Amino acid sequence: MVKAETLGFTKVASPTSAYLESVDMLSAAEGWAVGSRPAATGNEGAIIRWDGTKWVNIESPTTVILKSISMVSSNEGFAVAGGIRGYPNNNSIIRWDGTKWQNLTVTGFLNAIDMISSSDGWAVGNGGSIRHWDGTTWDNVTMVGAGASNPPLFDVDMVSSTDGWAVGQMGIMIHWDGANWTIAVPPNPNGHAWLWGVSMLDSTYGWAVSDVGSILRWDGTAWQNVTSPTTTSLFSVEAISKNDAWAAGKDGTIIHWDGLSWNNVTSPTSAWLQSVDFMSSTDGWIVGADGNIFHWTTQPATSPEIYLAIVIGAFLAVVVVFFLLRKKLKSANAIKSNKLTKFLPITVNFIHFFRLKPNSPCFQVNKLLLTPRTGCPQNLKLLFAGL
Repeated sequence: MVKAETLGFTKVASPTSAYLESVDMLSAAEGWAVGSRPAATGNEGAIIRWDGTKWVNIESPTTVILKSISMVSSNEGFAVAGGIRGYPNNNSIIRWDGTKWQNLTVTGFLNAIDMISSSDGWAVGNGGSIRHWDGTTWDNVTMVGAGASNPPLFDVDMVSSTDGWAVGQMGIMIHWDGANWTIAVPPNPNGHAWLWGVSMLDSTYGWAVSDVGSILRWDGTAWQNVTSPTTTSLFSVEAISKNDAWAAGKDGTIIHWDGLSWNNVTSPTSAWLQSVDFMSSTDGWIVGADGNIFHWTTQPATSPEIYLAIVIGAFLAVVVVFFLLRKKLKSANAIKSNKLTKFLPITVNFIHFFRLKPNSPCFQVNKLLLTPRTGCPQNLKLLFAGL
């Protein structure tokens, strides 16, 4: 059976040229993304919001790069700030109160945030810094086994208040058990894999991706390497189910997990893609450099098979109408050979009604006749020869 719709990425109009670092969707009708505007604008903290129809700019209270955003609800959310052009001296966390974004007096260079609830959330950053939100303040938390100098943590994803993971430079992976953050996989100074993203489906299943395209899967006991279709840097990963996951990264790279293997997906861009967020297998978003925003959703199918089904349906409808009219005209003794030509435009009208276009892959309208284009399958030409 030929389906009338398919899934694909569509580029969505963006209100900004900022480098979008993070996206977080609350629903099909609301979502947020943050990033960095060009330094020349004097305000690098870009914030945009999806209202169900379009993305719009939202006033930002900060001039530092916003690295990550996590929304609790339409009335509450947090974003963290950092930037390659220097450490923020203060206001490294901003908060949405349902009306506006406001600075919180929190210092440090933070790279990622994940909120569990309005009274429970985590942020991680450079120097292995970890901060916890208890509903009132963001407190410093020290990981067990931390040294004098710890590698940066780039991403954090919480399963619950008693289970979560954070990943970072030199392949470090740390785990939260409800009481402590402990080093599960120590940093490897001799390795060059930086883990940029982590996404946990539950306590027994999750994914992490790196700057060399390597992919790790958590099975509830250990992190195992999984064959990757790319060696390109992957910056973000999103687990939807055990049979469905996405990752994106440098030069527009997009890969998909189908339950058996990771595979490259045709990308709509060559821009760097920084963040992935899916609400379901049929609704997801990817954002990245130059304000690029892409939406994964159902689209009208345009394959030759669809056109063939449309044409055959239209032709059969015309034939039925033709013979009904012919019978009626005969009974009235009114049919004339020169009058039949008046009926031919109906064919064209039916074709246009079914959205068959002259530049479609295998068909063309020429002198009121439907004919196959050169290069169409031979069986298609035989079909038309017999009509």
